[in-house]
Amino acid sequence: MRVSKSLPVRSPSTATGNDQHVVAEKRTLKGGPLSPNTLYETRRKLQVVRERWGPRSIVGLDRRSVAELLASFGPTVSNQYRSLLLDVFDSARAEGLREDNPVEGTASASWWCSAPACPLKTSMPSA
Repeated sequence: MRVSKSLPVRSPSTATGNDQHVVAEKRTLKGGPLSPNTLYETRRKLQVVRERWGPRSIVGLDRRSVAELLASFGPTVSNQYRSLLLDVFDSARAEGLREDNPVEGTASASWWCSAPACPLKTSMPSA
């Protein structure tokens, strides 16, 4: 079993600064605590977001920033990050740090990759 590593936490004014609060609130569908592996993976993804967005304020992030981040991943990973960011921005909205959730305006990867101009289709073998 992998043990979760602790990651540095930024102040609430920086990108995903409230993420530790979001991680602590997450529960399984049955209401139990998340497994150590799930906690580790969630924190790892949040660290990637911190590294990509740097010290930008969560208030200053917009839909384009979110969409660009999500587009940098494959469809499955993009959807995992999208789900996580939905929770992070919902938490920021609930705490009065934002009025909106910019992730809500983005499409899930399954939708945009079905479009004819999907950037991933160029690397897929033709059927």
